[in-house]
Amino acid sequence: MLLLQGCGGVPQEEYDNLVKANEELSGELESLKTEYEKVNSSYEKLGGEYETLKTEYEKINSSYIELVDETVKENMKLSFPKAWATTCFGENCIVLPENSEYLQIIAEEKYALSNDGVKAVWKKMLEACAILGQFKDNINYNKISIKFLMEDGKEMLEFILIRKNGNYELESIIGSLFDATTLVPALQGLVK
Repeated sequence: MLLLQGCGGVPQEEYDNLVKANEELSGELESLKTEYEKVNSSYEKLGGEYETLKTEYEKINSSYIELVDETVKENMKLSFPKAWATTCFGENCIVLPENSEYLQIIAEEKYALSNDGVKAVWKKMLEACAILGQFKDNINYNKISIKFLMEDGKEMLEFILIRKNGNYELESIIGSLFDATTLVPALQGLVK
């Protein structure tokens, strides 16, 4: 005769509580899985947006660096002409690079419309041309215009220098016809 004896086991109430707790935990697990999938999806989306923004930043940064580089090169190109102009025609002279071929300068000092005024302008031009000759390799414009004003602010004379064979030569002198009776005789004795 064989007697089977069952184990004392877990009371039914305790078992039911464990099953219920297991179901609740399983529900929480499913809820956490769903939340994880949402967060992971958002993370992947943000990762894609990050890569897009990073690419845009790199393009903008590259463009900015190119712009700064161009600006520095342009400023360097203008540094010699500006230094020459301010040395010869005054710290507050106007230096206008029209393009890479034409430079316009308006002298700071104003001159009397007289024989002495024209002589002073001519002397200033001779000095400026002597200095220009020393920096001709660093000042590369096809034409340079230098304007001198009268005491009333009107234009007295304009000298046009042209670059030929690496040197600058006087191409023309321009003055107002209204002032020709003073300018022409004064210049005749100076220009040779």
